[in-house]
This record gives sequence, structure tokens and C-alpha cells, in this order.
Amino acid sequence: MYVLLIDIGSGSVGLALTLITRGAAPVVQFAIRQELPLQKKPNASRLLYMTIKVLRALVLQYQIGGHPNPSEIHCYLSSHLAISQTRVINLQFDEPRVVNRSLIDTIIDSELNLFKAENRHQYKGQTVLIDNKLMSVKLNGYSISEIDSRRVGELELAVFFSMITIDIESEIRHAIVDSFHHANLKTHSFLFANFAVTRDTFKDIKDFVLMDIGGEISDLSIVRDGVLESSSSFPLGKNGLIRTLIRAAGDERQIIDSFLNIYNADQLSADSKKLLELNLALFGKDWTDQLMSTMHSFSKHQRLPQNFYLLVDKDVAGVFLSYLSALDMSSVSILNKNPNLAAVTETDLRRFYDNKSETSGDVFLSIEAVFTNKMLDNPNF
Repeated sequence: MYVLLIDIGSGSVGLALTLITRGAAPVVQFAIRQELPLQKKPNASRLLYMTIKVLRALVLQYQIGGHPNPSEIHCYLSSHLAISQTRVINLQFDEPRVVNRSLIDTIIDSELNLFKAENRHQYKGQTVLIDNKLMSVKLNGYSISEIDSRRVGELELAVFFSMITIDIESEIRHAIVDSFHHANLKTHSFLFANFAVTRDTFKDIKDFVLMDIGGEISDLSIVRDGVLESSSSFPLGKNGLIRTLIRAAGDERQIIDSFLNIYNADQLSADSKKLLELNLALFGKDWTDQLMSTMHSFSKHQRLPQNFYLLVDKDVAGVFLSYLSALDMSSVSILNKNPNLAAVTETDLRRFYDNKSETSGDVFLSIEAVFTNKMLDNPNF
């Protein structure tokens, strides 16, 4: 069946038509992405307004192109639009108790109600749950993959919840569904999809740090023993770098983007390269300071894993990798030395999906294609 994937980030919106067939790799047949207009000073309400405007434009472009009406639409949201948390529930029984799916569902429902109550103050209106994912089940301290009826004395569950306001959900839904005349829209957090696909791509690595550098925000997520343990964000991403370069050069964004592409190809003149690198360093100081503050808050009780996976637009991947490579992170790393760094690219995912579109692989949409395929193949995933 045809599935339309929509990626809503803090700096751009992407869309991909994907053919999903049970038992086969997903096939991306059409993909487009459009940057959001760059704000001189980030503003949340303005960002949402521009996001919906660009989303409507992409949906219209899709329809004008004569592409098929999708059977399902899956929309993935950046962390700035949602509130997410992993909840670890540990129960010890006085007497051994039969644990089955029904009991686990009841426990999760109870924990979900607590999650909503604890975060009610952050949202004035109603909320919509977009993720309820059981990541891990341990019986008497041992992980299990299949839930059956067993009598145990201890139960541990790791569950991921994510929700958004009904106002945001309604705006997104109207921008998408009104154009396709059906309501088969499912919304997810990109955070969980990124974690799940990265975990399955690098199966030998059970503990790692995920870094997702978006337009306006950077996300840092900690994974231990194959479970998304915690995540945090700080409000500085790729667009902050672009603003720094625009202030220094006084040029439009398109010119700055061109300069970065020439810089990546190592074809800038010596003077231009020197000026660019000076301003890259100025932004890098601000970004790494906020990153280290976030990592120190994570590592107060436990040092961070040794493997870092970076997700970022390829035109600035080299810049952010250089920031990380030059940063002394030994004080927060479990091995007291700088971590292993790797940028996750579309190439890493090629064995899981097929790209038949006319555009080069979009790593964010690629992750969503792989995740959606797995989720549709296994409804309990």
C-alpha cells in the first residue's frame, strides 16, 4: 500500500511517498523537503505558523504532481512540538504473581495517567497521546521478548510516552487530511523512531548517545541496554549557525548555503575560508557550551556511553562533527576519554529500504520509512 510520510522538524518539512509491502523493504518513490523561512529571532508561535504554511504548500505540490492518494499518512514530529518521557516501572510482589499481557496493559494505563497528570501544567488545553511504546520487559531481572503468563516475584517495564496539545494536532491534521479527504492520519514523535531505527541499525551497540541537531533545537538522548532512557534539548541548532554567518557576512540565506557547500568542497578562497571558520568557531563555542551543560546534567549519576550517533543535515555535518571532535568530553564519558563519533547517513540505512525517488536520500525520511514499515509489519512494536 502507499503510505505518505511527513517529517515536521524545527527547521524544515519533508514529505515522502512510500510503497510498503508486507515482508519487503519499503520503497521511497517520491520525496521533497522545504526549509522553513529563517527567523531573525526564534519565536515559537511564528515557527508553528510557518510550519503549517510550508506543510500546506508541500501537500499541494504533492497533489499537483498527480501522485496517488495514500492509504495511510504518518506524520513525525520534532521534539519541540511534543513532550516525551521514558517511564521505568519496577514492581516487587510479596508473593509470586502471574504476569500476562492483561496485567502489563493495566500497569501501563495507570502509569500513563500519572504521566498526563504530572505534565498537565505544561499544557493549558487538552492533549493527544501520540506514542505509547513498551520498550522492555524484565521478569525477575531477566529481559524477555515474548509476553506470556509466568509466575514471578519482580516485574520491570520501560515505557515511552509522548503527547502533544490538541490545538497543534488539529492544525497539523487540517493541513494534511483536508487535502486528502480521509482521516487516516497517525502522528508519532521522531525521537522514538530515530532511537528504534538507530538501535536496530547498530545492533551490536546496546549503549549509546543519540544527537539530533535540528533547525532550532538540538536533542540529546541516552540509550542504555537497548532502552531509550532519557532525553533533553537545548534551543540552538543549524539555524543558529546560519544566523551567525548572516550577521557576519550580511548576506541572504541562499548565499550562506552556497558558501557552506563551497566550503565543504574545499573550494573557498583563503580569505573567505578564514573569515568563515572564524564565525563557525564563534557559534561553535556557544553550541558546545550548551551541549556540555546538558551532558553534565545527564552524567551526574552515571557517565555517558562511549558511542555517539549524530543526525544532522549533510551540509553542516562536517561542521558539527568538527565541534564534537575538538571537544574534551572525558569528564562525562564512561571510559574517561572522548567518545566514538559517527554521523548516521542515508548510506547506513540502504539495506533496510529502497530509494526510487529522483532526490538523493533524505536521512530523516529514510528513518521514518524504515520505522513505519516495521511498525505496520508488527502492530505491537
